[in-house]
Amino acid sequence: RARWERSYRADLRKVHFREYISSPSYVDNWLTRQLTNSVPGEELTEGHFNLAKLILNTKIFVGLQDEMDETLRLLAAHFGWEEVDTGCVDMVTHEKFNSMPHPVINGGRQGPIWRIASMVEKWDIRLYNEALDQFERQREQYPASHPAPVK
Repeated sequence: RARWERSYRADLRKVHFREYISSPSYVDNWLTRQLTNSVPGEELTEGHFNLAKLILNTKIFVGLQDEMDETLRLLAAHFGWEEVDTGCVDMVTHEKFNSMPHPVINGGRQGPIWRIASMVEKWDIRLYNEALDQFERQREQYPASHPAPVK
């Protein structure tokens, strides 16, 4: 389905998520590895997480896809952006392009697949939670009363 993605691999089309996340070709904790320059296979530690968290908190402006209106408001307030082409922001935030349906994970967050994923991705899950906190700090820095150039 995602043939336009550079990392698309047709051989994985029919592989179940549980098999894929347990396979040797799967790179775990991708964001933590990227931020700390850690290679796949290297065991990550609390030190890696702390470095990734420091980089996240000092170098990255966090946006949330499920809060795109608020993300763009915060970005506009932070960078002083103004919408040049009327309707462009609305199109990006409300039209579903490059969006694909995905099956629900059996058992949800209490199911066996989620438990496997949460063990494999433990550093990125912690980093994600830190990103949510960073988003809230940004929201406090630029409250809704702050004039937002994007309309």
